[in-house]
Amino acid sequence: MENYKSFQTINGGRIWRMCLPIGLAFLLIVIFFMIMGKAIPASADPGTLYVDWATGSDTGNCQSPIAPCETIGYAIGQAVLGDDIFIAQGTYTENLTINNGIALMGGYEAESWTRDIANYKTILDGNQSGSVLTFQGSSEGMALDGFTVTGGKATSGGMGGGITVDGASP
Repeated sequence: MENYKSFQTINGGRIWRMCLPIGLAFLLIVIFFMIMGKAIPASADPGTLYVDWATGSDTGNCQSPIAPCETIGYAIGQAVLGDDIFIAQGTYTENLTINNGIALMGGYEAESWTRDIANYKTILDGNQSGSVLTFQGSSEGMALDGFTVTGGKATSGGMGGGITVDGASP
């Protein structure tokens, strides 16, 4: 009987000594994948987004010239640091805030996305409801090029009606 107990202890000890490292390795793998599942995704590489009020739709990511956004505000919400937003000719009645280091580029023709700011006028109209465009925050690389800005209304706090710069460096 004593030999039987001795055999159980020896084999039981081996089993535990083998299971412990395997179990710990499995646990570490599980923890690794749990952490990776909660990791903050890296932002996409800077790219180009497209806006065309005439043919666009505010669904999707605006990254295709054949599937542009309808509004500039929606495209700004899709953009990441360093993106350029190409905006087709037309009048966009929006009040916009840029705070993420993007560039708004107007004056595009929406078929071939060629740019000619003299022939393809892009107008930002604030509809007399505050500043048309506000640059906000400390992010560098913010830009506005190729637009006519109109229809802004200065706020009672003294903020500009056309373009307001609040702590930014456009």
